[in-house]
Amino acid sequence: MLVAFPKPVFPNGVTTEADGSVVWGESYTGHIGRLRPDGVVEDLGRLPGDNPVPDGMKVGADGRLYVTDIVAKGIHVLARDGTPEGFSPCAEAPTNCAFDGETLWVTDAGVLAVSTEPSSAGQIWRLHVPGGGAPTHHGSIALYSPAPSP
Repeated sequence: MLVAFPKPVFPNGVTTEADGSVVWGESYTGHIGRLRPDGVVEDLGRLPGDNPVPDGMKVGADGRLYVTDIVAKGIHVLARDGTPEGFSPCAEAPTNCAFDGETLWVTDAGVLAVSTEPSSAGQIWRLHVPGGGAPTHHGSIALYSPAPSP
């Protein structure tokens, strides 16, 4: 385990930054968190709005974070320090996003998941983002093994 949460936060949406930091959204709290390579955990703050629910996120080529918000119906653009810099309304319930060059593809559930009833209201949106996304960082995941007890 890399990060333990003292209260339920529903970590949802995760990305990595060029320096090896891991960034995630917390759907229950509306906050964005970062785990730096040195082990320091940062709270980048709460997304704007009455009830933000971050879901997916990606890093732009300039280091900005693009975070879907299923309640606000769009994409928050955050500076690397978490400062809100903009908002692009799109979709009814944007859930995830992915860069392809200067295109940010956004999945849209169409409705908030409030029941188990299926919905065919979903769509895919395309947004133009000058500069595009950050390069993909390849690596590997090592299984965590706690130190043996004495």
